[in-house]
Amino acid sequence: MTTSRPSVAYVVPSLSAGDTSHMAHLPRFLEALAGHCAVHVVIERAAGVPHIAGAARVVVLPGGGRLRRAAALVRHARALRRLGCRDVFVRISVSAGLTLGAVGRLLGLRVHYWQSGQSHHLVPSWEAPVTRARFEGQIALQRLVMRLAWRVVTGPERMAAHYVRHFGVPPERLTILYNDVDVDALRARAAATSPRAARARLGLPAEDPVVLFVGRVSPLKGAYHLAPLADALAARAPNARLLVVGATSHASDAAAELARRPNVRLDGARANAALADYFVAADVFVLPSESEGFPRVVAEAMAYGVPVAAFDVGGVRDLLPEGQQAFVVPRGDVGRLADAVAALLADAEGCQALVAESARQVERFTPERVAAMFADRILGVPAAAAEGGR
Repeated sequence: MTTSRPSVAYVVPSLSAGDTSHMAHLPRFLEALAGHCAVHVVIERAAGVPHIAGAARVVVLPGGGRLRRAAALVRHARALRRLGCRDVFVRISVSAGLTLGAVGRLLGLRVHYWQSGQSHHLVPSWEAPVTRARFEGQIALQRLVMRLAWRVVTGPERMAAHYVRHFGVPPERLTILYNDVDVDALRARAAATSPRAARARLGLPAEDPVVLFVGRVSPLKGAYHLAPLADALAARAPNARLLVVGATSHASDAAAELARRPNVRLDGARANAALADYFVAADVFVLPSESEGFPRVVAEAMAYGVPVAAFDVGGVRDLLPEGQQAFVVPRGDVGRLADAVAALLADAEGCQALVAESARQVERFTPERVAAMFADRILGVPAAAAEGGR
């Protein structure tokens, strides 16, 4: 038995009903993708099965350990293959990538493995040796998954060279695919409030400039640059405050350093859906990461209408429009990053032009456009043809 429409099995490591992580974007994208093909969602771990409108099926693998989940994953893959599903898209999960990569050719499956990040920028001293060894082991497993996969999928464009150079992936086995952001939803949240109202709810002064960081306070996200950045900002923009939103468990010493700065506020982790007030209250978004791939948080800032200053890592430059390129500085140069932030804070009129340019640029990452990109580049079905087969 075969289906009349193209189909794909979309495998994710975790996704729950009411998800509050960055995976909260995924259901909206999968709903858009269902307009192009039959989508069979396979979730390794979930606390409550999410509703995904239009999906052919949503399956959560059983608990009980990796071997049990791997066996269940193979059973589902075989069942889907009998239904005519040939393509499997594995998002990030090394364990699912290993399992399906190992049996994919035997089952007649094409396994597309998504990964985007710059693990080679790991700072050697940031954790104990045993943690570093574990990290290096994880990188070795990623290399193996990429060898087993039919295609390695990454994005944006600058990440292709990274995987060729650092993972040895042949260019002809690479596919470029974007992350998506529900631009309309973020714009609606921004339109529903004002900077003054958002600041009042957050307990922030109405007039002082706010520089926002959202992300894990971890080494790869630039945790150890945040305190020096706060010091540099104090010299350049004395009234500005750095608002840090994210979990701090991976860099407690960096968090302690930040807590000692009078111009820093640590707000801890927040659900993705609860970030609107933070973005609306912010004058500038800052990203001092050591490592990025496709930084969805940058696209979120663009959708919310916040100008961005960032280190030149991963695909940051690919996301931002031409006017924002001047505020992307060499990785690790905290002084120049502080200069970029101060320049944005001092030029309200220029920021309005940047925000308008970013509003046009971020349209590339809507769920609808990325779903069409997926159908074309993963399934080989142009959007018009996919719609015609419905």
